[in-house]
Amino acid sequence: MLFGPVHSWWTFPFKRLIGVLQRLPTNHKSSESNNVNFRKTLFSFHTGELEATMLHSYLRGACLHSWLSCPDCPNAVQECKVLLDHAYGNDNEYDSDCSRTRKSTATPPDLYNLIHKQDVMLQAHIRYGRVVYSRIATHVGNSLIMFHPSGNRSLPPVPASIKYIYKQDGQSTFAVCQQCPLVLNKGTNDPFACYPHFPAKTYSRMLSTTLEKVKVSWVMSHCAWWLISDDCVVILTLSRVSEALSHATLI
Repeated sequence: MLFGPVHSWWTFPFKRLIGVLQRLPTNHKSSESNNVNFRKTLFSFHTGELEATMLHSYLRGACLHSWLSCPDCPNAVQECKVLLDHAYGNDNEYDSDCSRTRKSTATPPDLYNLIHKQDVMLQAHIRYGRVVYSRIATHVGNSLIMFHPSGNRSLPPVPASIKYIYKQDGQSTFAVCQQCPLVLNKGTNDPFACYPHFPAKTYSRMLSTTLEKVKVSWVMSHCAWWLISDDCVVILTLSRVSEALSHATLI
């Protein structure tokens, strides 16, 4: 690898920062650089209203977050943190369908074989830990996950696709289909096995027909899916923490 581990140079952190900047309220203010000569803007330190608004909003949020995390923060302000979390969507789990009153529906046959209940409350997508998960019928990309079997983080994560999201004991749970392993010919190895710092692996394009129950806390990350032949796909883990580092932390 010419540039070291992939986690050292991929662009996901920059994309996350762009998303943070895009969500800052700017009150539809435009940059003053649109109204001045390009050369003057290039050689001056003048900042437009748009840039100043984004900078001040970011700094105010960072200072408030730091203050709420301090042990000497007043109790009255700490109580406001709950209101801020509800107002700005920082809850640990958020159901995007909460604005509508959901009702239980008849359980699909394949899901009934897993949970053995006649009625179930199905969801299209949820947000947990600021990450959005969707069923495959709603959004294919958000349905692809890597999870630790039975929640055992000492086991390597396996890829799967979320077919159903349902409520069980007041908590959202996934019903997933695992990605089937690829049967390699004799003397053939996974071409990505020799790149330990690139978390990709080949699998069969087929999904298991058996549903498996997965808690949201068992999920490590999303994954990317790329079809390279009629019966083979490459699956890339999109975790922000390398697998080697996570195992070292557990040890």
